[in-house]
Amino acid sequence: MGKTGFRTLIYVHILGVFFISAILYSLGYGQVLSYAFGGLIISINFFTLAIVLKAISGEKSVAFALLLVVFKYAILGYIIYYLVEQKSLDLLALSLGLGSLVITGPIAAILITKLARGTNDSL
Repeated sequence: MGKTGFRTLIYVHILGVFFISAILYSLGYGQVLSYAFGGLIISINFFTLAIVLKAISGEKSVAFALLLVVFKYAILGYIIYYLVEQKSLDLLALSLGLGSLVITGPIAAILITKLARGTNDSL
């Protein structure tokens, strides 16, 4: 997946989280903020994944790329731990937000495939 593939995945995911959050809010679900935080964390995770893959495939050293991976997951783990410790957030909604890529991922995959076929680029 190239640069446009990651960009498409992130855009589709952010729009999907926003759309699902709006639907949940209109249905009167009270923990929309928890869902949105979970979706935002996954969006940030994939954005940093794109940076790490660019560093690995670039001319930078392998040690730098491994350092990025270690710090990425350490920071991600701390953020999730901090959010779980907050009593105002609903854990079920946060978990659903973290898993929101299951809903938006196939939509992004279809769009990425159509974009790649339209420009005759390889996936």
